[in-house]
Amino acid sequence: MAFLTIARVSIYGLSFLFGIVVLGLSAGFVTPLVQVFGALPQGAAFLGLGIAAGVFNLLTLPILIIVGAIRKKVVNVLELPILGFLTILWLIESILTTQQLGSLQCDILRGEALSLCQRLQAIQGLSFVIWLLLFIYIIITVVFCANGKASWQGEAQKENKGRTTYQYPPSV
Repeated sequence: MAFLTIARVSIYGLSFLFGIVVLGLSAGFVTPLVQVFGALPQGAAFLGLGIAAGVFNLLTLPILIIVGAIRKKVVNVLELPILGFLTILWLIESILTTQQLGSLQCDILRGEALSLCQRLQAIQGLSFVIWLLLFIYIIITVVFCANGKASWQGEAQKENKGRTTYQYPPSV
């Protein structure tokens, strides 16, 4: 198995798993807030984004893995734009959570407040880790493609049955 195939499945799997956790934690905060206030308070918009990013994660990553497994010789053209969008969503989620937490230290809290603070820190940390994983994968994929390697099938020259050299300006 090629390096990029292993990296791809590992990164997608971890992102999928962490996305489920962020989705659950965010939904766990949203439900009581909506019951008490009737809607999300203005400062809790990051929880809605966590739910949206988690759902988009759940819908897209399994599809990308399945399409990659079924169609081995075809590179999915939409994969990098979808991952780019997911990367931006998770980065924004991490930034908004950090903005809401500020410099709050959970160790001065007790009881339910401590639990809530730790859950918010988990949302923040996992959002950042998902962003980092997807961003690293995008960089690795772009570097592999720039170096003339097909994304997860080996070198592109092997597919062409020989090496093509280009000369500029072309000789007549």
